[in-house]
Amino acid sequence: MDLSQKSSRTKAKLDTLQKTIKTALAADSGNKEINVFIGKSTLRTNEPFVILFYKALLNGLMSSAITLTDIKVLLCVLDFVSMGNVIHLTHDEVAQVLNVKRQQVSKSFKTLIDNEFLIKSNKKSLFLNPTVITKESLREAKASEAYKEVQTRTLKEYPAGTARENVRLAF
Repeated sequence: MDLSQKSSRTKAKLDTLQKTIKTALAADSGNKEINVFIGKSTLRTNEPFVILFYKALLNGLMSSAITLTDIKVLLCVLDFVSMGNVIHLTHDEVAQVLNVKRQQVSKSFKTLIDNEFLIKSNKKSLFLNPTVITKESLREAKASEAYKEVQTRTLKEYPAGTARENVRLAF
């Protein structure tokens, strides 16, 4: 295929894309945001990353007495959390990594649990709250035991017939 054929093929694709966007904008008078990605995704990272729902985190930080040590503990836990947002880390291990006393770590864990940054299940498992922060894809997070635990708590807190219809989890 020569250059002129590639150019006309690209122009045809762009014309089709433009028509699709115009149709979408005409059909949806409310939301005018459209994201278009052309080509293969090339984003790759060698560093670990998380998905953070910043409004949930910000609301939690603003409405509670979270200390700098609590935030350090939360960030340390992120380094060691496994798939499903499961935390397999002892208070002693966190204290050693952060070079603080175990009692400070225990107090931070309690604060993070009380403020629902960490979730303790009925089975005594400990999770990162996936509606605040997760180390996996949204699909995997939604299928996790941690997400199901948060959903169950939400349904208990807002039984049918109350403001439950207005409650929406992060994803």
